[in-house]
Amino acid sequence: MIILSAIAGLNFLLPYIRFSFYDQMLVALDLTDTQIGALGSIHGLLSVLGYFLSGILAEKANIKKLLIISCIGMAASSLWYATLPDYTSLIIIHVLMGFFGVSTFWTPYLKTIRNLGNHSEQGRLFGTSEAVRGVAQTLVAFLCLGVMALFAEVKMGFQALVLVNVAAFVILTILVILFIPDFDKEKTKEPTLEKPEVKESTSKGFVKIFFNSSTWMCTFLVFLCLYLMDHSRKLHGNLYH
Repeated sequence: MIILSAIAGLNFLLPYIRFSFYDQMLVALDLTDTQIGALGSIHGLLSVLGYFLSGILAEKANIKKLLIISCIGMAASSLWYATLPDYTSLIIIHVLMGFFGVSTFWTPYLKTIRNLGNHSEQGRLFGTSEAVRGVAQTLVAFLCLGVMALFAEVKMGFQALVLVNVAAFVILTILVILFIPDFDKEKTKEPTLEKPEVKESTSKGFVKIFFNSSTWMCTFLVFLCLYLMDHSRKLHGNLYH
């Protein structure tokens, strides 16, 4: 749980690094405010689409392999980011992070956490996972802040900050390989029992969720929070930093 929760937190740390290191990002990458906003929008759009794709991939591919691919993809994308590339390359990087951070990770993450306990333990499992996710993200962010302070030049400090994330993903990749159970392989070894109930198809489930008012209420709240965070930074930039 700790490993997966840490990955879930770090997957969004670098793509949204502007919330903590906006001025440094402007200088190090030689970007404009509009370009930084566009990068965030690109990653956000890919993430939204990625949640749908993630469910499909998780049904077709091995869960543990998807988690490994996600970590390797994020490490490689972050390493490219650390070269402080041009704007076109940054667009591709944010597209890749949207894919590897969500499409190949999110549903496998949820399914693995779910498999760590029985039905009665799901609330505790996911609640604990969210807490660990926040703590891991905060700890790495503070580490990035400390590393940034070691350098007098903004570009070198920002580059070192990104490399911290690269190192974190490399370590997490190794931990996933060593410690995450392969639940898909274990299920194939178990004898299959015929169940009388008929399961609802995935497509019907998507339709039912799509027309559920709670889904749109949650979506509205998430986008509203992101908007308010960005708007507050623009209005109170100095106080925010």
